[in-house]
Amino acid sequence: LDRNEIESVPSTIRHLTHLNLLSLRGNRLKTIPPEVCQLPQLTRLLLSENDITELPDAFGPGSSLESLDCSGNRIRVIPPTLRQVPHLAAYFFSLNLVEALPTT
Repeated sequence: LDRNEIESVPSTIRHLTHLNLLSLRGNRLKTIPPEVCQLPQLTRLLLSENDITELPDAFGPGSSLESLDCSGNRIRVIPPTLRQVPHLAAYFFSLNLVEALPTT
């Protein structure tokens, strides 16, 4: 779904329980619904080159996420719940407005 001028992701995405890769690069997203963070088999989430200002604080120990790319957005705060994702091996926040790394 890259580069399609998508402005929002419907909460009904929660029904895609077997989705393992979601690529929404180069759209017009400003937010991501928490349902994306809770997709049980999602291992790669690619959100670079949007207008996202914040990520939902809905990541957790039940997540299968291994890679998260949020480069080229307007994110100021990295959600502290990302630290609870057990298999997250790489996350990218370059070209954002990040002011500090999560401490808790």
